[in-house]
Amino acid sequence: MHYGAEMNISAPFVIIRYMKKYLIQAAIFLIVSLTSLICQEKKIYGKVIDKDTSQPLFGANIILTGENEKTNGASTDESGNYSINILQSGIYTLKATYIGYDELTEEISIMPSDVDKKLDIELSISSIQLQEYIVTASRGRREKITDAPAAISIISARKIRAASNPNLGDYFKNIKGVDFTASGLDSYNLSARGFNSSFSSRLLTLTD
Repeated sequence: MHYGAEMNISAPFVIIRYMKKYLIQAAIFLIVSLTSLICQEKKIYGKVIDKDTSQPLFGANIILTGENEKTNGASTDESGNYSINILQSGIYTLKATYIGYDELTEEISIMPSDVDKKLDIELSISSIQLQEYIVTASRGRREKITDAPAAISIISARKIRAASNPNLGDYFKNIKGVDFTASGLDSYNLSARGFNSSFSSRLLTLTD
């Protein structure tokens, strides 16, 4: 009787010991599973298209920035598809850019239970605004000849009266930039420096 009672008393302790061992193993398995789920590599993928035509955009840039300011990115292929691998869950800022299109920024949340997250992106063509240029002219307003944006030499009426020279070409002898060549009594050639011979020969002298 004494030995039987001892066996009956120790039996519950054996059951409790096995249950405790089972619970510990189950807890360890659960922790390992959750850790594996959290650390499992996740992926964000999708397609970038034109919002109006639904045509895929090849070469669009997708940048993903995490809470720790770490960035990861990818470019779309010929079909407009992209794929970015991430190592942990959290809140990310996704930015999509393409030449000639408006930039798109979106905040996305990656949960621990998420494995692959699909995100299709539509971009709109940006309206390019050119800088305004205003062209003005001085037509209709009299200007002095000395206001012209060039070298100006003026032979005043006083000098002409003082010289009283009937040969008009003689008045050009002392003007800078003008070559004067007399070819006869009342015949001469004028050449303006800075022009080639074809332009110089086309200089026209008018006598008023």
